[in-house]
Amino acid sequence: MQFDRNSVIGFVLLAFLFFGYFYFTRQAQIELEAQQKRVRDSIARIAPAPKQDTLAGMPRVTSTDTPAVARVQPGALLQSGDGEERLTTVETDLFSMTFTNKGGQPRTVRLKNYRSWDSSLVTLVDGGYDRVSYQVNVAPNATASSADLFFSGGEAVKNPDGSQTVTYSLADSSGRSVTHRYTVRPGDYMIDWSLLADGADRLFTKNVIGFLWQVESRQHENDIQSEKLETQVGLMGKEGFDYFTLGSGINEKFDDGVKWIGLKQKFFNSTLINRNGFSYADVTMNVPADTTRLVASSIVNLQARIPSGTKVEVPMQIYYGPNDFKVLKGYGMELEDMVNLGQGFYAFVKYINRLIVMPFFNFIEKSVGNYGLVIALLCRGHVLLEGVLRRALRGGANDDARTLRHDALEDRLQPAALGVGE
Repeated sequence: MQFDRNSVIGFVLLAFLFFGYFYFTRQAQIELEAQQKRVRDSIARIAPAPKQDTLAGMPRVTSTDTPAVARVQPGALLQSGDGEERLTTVETDLFSMTFTNKGGQPRTVRLKNYRSWDSSLVTLVDGGYDRVSYQVNVAPNATASSADLFFSGGEAVKNPDGSQTVTYSLADSSGRSVTHRYTVRPGDYMIDWSLLADGADRLFTKNVIGFLWQVESRQHENDIQSEKLETQVGLMGKEGFDYFTLGSGINEKFDDGVKWIGLKQKFFNSTLINRNGFSYADVTMNVPADTTRLVASSIVNLQARIPSGTKVEVPMQIYYGPNDFKVLKGYGMELEDMVNLGQGFYAFVKYINRLIVMPFFNFIEKSVGNYGLVIALLCRGHVLLEGVLRRALRGGANDDARTLRHDALEDRLQPAALGVGE
């Protein structure tokens, strides 16, 4: 029984060591697979990257040109000021975020606790191509993209709970109005975005808001090919979580709609959420040349159905942050499924990592509080495991040797026994 008990203990410890090793070295294995490609691209990266049109030849949805609407025209949404862009900056402990009155939307988002390959802050939104917008009826027989309209407001208001709110609005003389209200909280990567419409039945056709979300995923690691290997579209659809890997590009349509859709890179993601769900979605993700320093360029079309009536609120949220399993799980929307703990052929590893490896390391981290000691314990465990296995194998070998000697002795005694019997 001693041999059996040692064997079980040894194999259990070996399983923990193996999956722990797999968990921490997954990224290194991917980089190793891309080594030849990395060497070739490193030569190209020595030369300064030329300025290129990163969207040339790529299919994209363009916003509808806004017809000239006189600001005094009855029934027309009144744009703010003289068409000049004004910025508002909001700082938290996690990121620096700039809002613009042009489109009433985020213009830049930079994470304070993470550095990119060039030592600059990780940037997830950087104006220009990056935008989230929708079509709105600005006047009789005239529509425009919200991204092309200049909103009023934009002051950052500090709330008693420490959060900050930025509000933009458009209105006309007949009482119609559109309001964007953003709430940013300290210690939180999730941004609340409430879209409020008064006169929604006249602002949006057939009670549907058509959103256009454009994102350029920028290079954050030295090896852009390694980043491209792990760039994915993740979404929560009718049948649950699904994902699509970048490869040579993505072009997918979801007629049954999605609750949220995320554009995930190796270590970070940007995710757009509608608490009421989107009734339709399609996504196109293209692969720019490595020299552009862009991992992917994405266009996402979404539709949100709104109830009939004049006053409507669409509860939206936007996540800009790291692929941190614990952080994403804390939002209770299964966003943590975007973290690759095992996919495809190795999907079964996901449950081992979630149910065994991660709780084990969380326990060790809470007990020890130092990852260096955790690694030291693993190494020590490896030494102890090796000793246990050696004892088990030695004991097994001794048992086998005894069995062989016993069998040989029986073979030698058997003829003699037969002779006696005669």
